[in-house]
Amino acid sequence: QGSREEEHGGVTRASMFNLLVYVPSNAEAVKLDEMLMDITAARPCRAILIVADSEAPQETLTAEVTSRCTLPSASSKQVCCEQVTITAGGAQADAVPSAVSPLLLSDLPVYLWWHAVPSLAGKTLLFRRLVDISDRVVIDSANFNDQEADLASMATVLRDTPRWTALSDLNWARLTAWRALLAGFYDIADYRPLLDKLKKVTIRYAPPATDPA
Repeated sequence: QGSREEEHGGVTRASMFNLLVYVPSNAEAVKLDEMLMDITAARPCRAILIVADSEAPQETLTAEVTSRCTLPSASSKQVCCEQVTITAGGAQADAVPSAVSPLLLSDLPVYLWWHAVPSLAGKTLLFRRLVDISDRVVIDSANFNDQEADLASMATVLRDTPRWTALSDLNWARLTAWRALLAGFYDIADYRPLLDKLKKVTIRYAPPATDPA
């Protein structure tokens, strides 16, 4: 994991990777603001927030640069990293990848967090073009409209983009505890012959009253 640091007095400017974050609207960007603060504090990076809507009636393309800094402590300096926010609408959404490429820090990995349902067709190929410049892509299949069909579509991206082999699904990570529990059933040798007969698993649960979600 690479890093780039520039010290100015008691402030350290650091980047461990490039983080591209796509959201379809300003409302979604606001929801992610605090989370991005936590991410950059824990893992300093060059963050590029992309707010793009190809269906917007007005064509716009703007960029804004801000700094995100951690508070200094007795044992550590203040660490700052940049966030670039690119806002695009209408046909200008197609110009986003060209605007992003010069902003990436060279020799550092590029992570793309697509905070929406991946769009593999339609008027814009923004998702595929950003995939082409990324080393790892993070999606969340919990947002998919049709999990089975949309995951199959993601498989075509893997097939059509040979250099891209790293795909992370936030929903898959959420299910880690359930997957470990199910796998534990087959620690008993007598149960293993039944594994090939397993076609579907249905999980029913009742959330606690304090967590209606």
